[in-house]
Amino acid sequence: MGGAFLSISCGQSGKVPWQLGNPRRFIDWNFRSVGLIVLGRVFLLTVIHDGLVPWLLKISRMHGILGLSAAAGRSVWQTGTMLTRAHEPLITPAEPPTLACARLDPAVGKGGGSLLAETHCPIELSRLTKTFTVKKQLQEKELGLVNLVKRTVLRKRTKEKLTALNEVSFKVEKGEIFGLLGPNGAGKTTLVKTLCTLLWPNSGTALINGYDIRKYPKETRRSLGTVLDIHMGWYGRLSCRQNLLFYGQLFGLRAGDLNSKAKEVMELVGLSEKADEWQQKLSTGMKRKLDLARALLPDPPILLLDEPTLGLDVKSARDFRGMVRDRLCGEMGKTVLWTTHNMEEANKICDRVAILHKGRLLALGKPDGIKQMAKTANVVVAEVDRADKSMVQAMEDTPGVRAVSSTESKVWPGLYTLRIEIEDRNAVSAISAAIVSSGASLYSLTMEEVSLEDALIWMTEGNQGMKEDRK
Repeated sequence: MGGAFLSISCGQSGKVPWQLGNPRRFIDWNFRSVGLIVLGRVFLLTVIHDGLVPWLLKISRMHGILGLSAAAGRSVWQTGTMLTRAHEPLITPAEPPTLACARLDPAVGKGGGSLLAETHCPIELSRLTKTFTVKKQLQEKELGLVNLVKRTVLRKRTKEKLTALNEVSFKVEKGEIFGLLGPNGAGKTTLVKTLCTLLWPNSGTALINGYDIRKYPKETRRSLGTVLDIHMGWYGRLSCRQNLLFYGQLFGLRAGDLNSKAKEVMELVGLSEKADEWQQKLSTGMKRKLDLARALLPDPPILLLDEPTLGLDVKSARDFRGMVRDRLCGEMGKTVLWTTHNMEEANKICDRVAILHKGRLLALGKPDGIKQMAKTANVVVAEVDRADKSMVQAMEDTPGVRAVSSTESKVWPGLYTLRIEIEDRNAVSAISAAIVSSGASLYSLTMEEVSLEDALIWMTEGNQGMKEDRK
């Protein structure tokens, strides 16, 4: 404290000149200003000495930030004083709630309530709604300086509300891989961000591991491991191991368990060989695996994966799906909410799927059930060596056949494809017999199956009546 006043001398005017490095440059300070500056410096040094980083972490937690700047990250590792046991961690490990997924009976009055039986739904949405206020797109006739002045003077509204989620309700069972499907702008990513409390719902709510996202956002985040479709919060000049150790301290893991836990999750996602590689040198697929490794560090019971296989090659994507299905869900019993645009992937890995369109839930069920909802007719596809008018007429006269159409192959001349719409599958044997009796050669006969992609397109574009009914 005394050293701060070595360059201070009193003058006749009651002012104090403070020399700042250059002997020819002086600034007059009154005693009150000097005292405030000294006290401010002492406070700043005290904050730095007692733990500036934990103080910053508390501020960042209030704003939902999961990391400091790259320079701060490097200095943290250089000094080795990121977090100590004396300070509260940013995120503590997820602990099972005392009344996991237990809820109060709404029929009971405000004076009390009885607990319902414990449910097996780690994720439960109830009329979840999220809207955004966006700038309205102006028409061509509304452009120009005159119209700008009119809008300014008349205070004409140039903003409109966009509904990203419209009263979405569903449940996800424990240990289930639940798929969210839909076109761009359907609300999938908005739903994931709302569940992990990055966005706040306008109405409705959701239960995550028994915690209401509105009332218990902190406990909700402890129960989740989230992988979004963007790579955020990584320090490129730190290795994969160092990045995971850094986030392990933020998650509040014990120092003795950090190395073993980081090694465990890297082995789980297949990053053991890249453990000491700089993060910025990793390929897109490897960065995706590192995202998942970070989400698995605190061992959360629920995983929110937003297009997790985006950017992965065929083998890596298959290994990733197998690891999630067999290890995470099969052996460890985790619950996964999986969003994707890959219909084949959803058909293979998801136990149930939900189709969103313009914020509304159009369909919910198993992939095979969704396909059956979009199936309007039974169609038999036959490949024959000829399809003249007499043969087509014979097909149409066959019992159980509704309509017949034929097309000639452009690649293989003389090969015809017959699409035969039938009433039920019992007519298949009669069709094959009619083709053979007409003297044509039958190369193949198959039932046309509706794919999940066809069902998605049928529900979001072709089935207008279904969408109106659900409104």
